[in-house]
Amino acid sequence: MSDLISIDLAIESMLHATSLLRFRHILEKHALTQRISEEINASLAEQGLFMREGTIVDATIVAAALSTKNQAKQRHP
Repeated sequence: MSDLISIDLAIESMLHATSLLRFRHILEKHALTQRISEEINASLAEQGLFMREGTIVDATIVAAALSTKNQAKQRHP
């Protein structure tokens, strides 16, 4: 499988949660989630891989101060 699905958040914005939920409901209404999983698993199996379940993580990365838990109790320069 050479085609990968990805979202470059530096260029594209992430879909709103309600848009994702509506899409999920459409997939479920038309019984497409099982078919998509089967296709993904078949593609992975061709490569000797498998997937049992998936997880989507919604995270925000923020700058944070460095730890002061060093011997001098001071921030690293």
